Amino acid sequence: MNQKMRYLSFHAGDPSGTGVGGRSQAVRVTFMDLPAPYHVWNGVQMWVQEPERFCENSGVRTPPCPPTAPHDDWLGAKLDCDPWFGDFYSMTRDPSNDRYEAVHVYHEGIIPNGTYWIEVTEVGCQQAGFPEGSFSSPLDMEQSRWGDLCGSCAGYPCLPPDGSVDIVKDVTATLDKFKNVGPPFYNPAVVEVRADHDWCIANQRIDISDVTFCLDAFRPVPPPWPWRYPPPAFADCMTLPTLPCP
Repeated sequence: MNQKMRYLSFHAGDPSGTGVGGRSQAVRVTFMDLPAPYHVWNGVQMWVQEPERFCENSGVRTPPCPPTAPHDDWLGAKLDCDPWFGDFYSMTRDPSNDRYEAVHVYHEGIIPNGTYWIEVTEVGCQQAGFPEGSFSSPLDMEQSRWGDLCGSCAGYPCLPPDGSVDIVKDVTATLDKFKNVGPPFYNPAVVEVRADHDWCIANQRIDISDVTFCLDAFRPVPPPWPWRYPPPAFADCMTLPTLPCP
């Protein structure tokens, strides 16, 4: 259910099993296997930054959001080169039902068909230079193909990606999200983090370019790189290039 194109989605539960928060942790993302031209970033390690709340229907960072169903906002976090430590458990736990929200991570290097590792470490480990033994076992995440945002949206929630791009399932779902409405017999459209196709970096909004990109994927027309955007030049976190987003 967490497989997406432009976001890495993970649940930050209670690793101690104690049912209490208070543990300060950092989450590391390793770019393991990216398609060309982004393969030059393979091996780059970055860190999840402090999550922010985004409105589901507008993408703005200023909740409270206009009411939507079944939820009106979500947690998003960018990647950067330095670790951010926080209590992910308390931040993402919903005490009303003892469940956890997902954190949706975005970066220009998080792309369709990419494979990533997500690992957690404790505060204090940075003082020892983050020895590899201080990290959790990696969560291996492989993104869906370009344009494949769902298996079906005949009901809510939409089914996860199914390995194909379909005019009815995927393109229509993106268009519905652009209009912020689902099919006639239910109200919610597919969630924003599934429908956000934009290149360079996911922008937390669904506009007509997202619909166009999904239609291109259906035709199929190749993604806009590498001929529209130059490939990354150097696989080092401190010198990752800024891609020329339109």
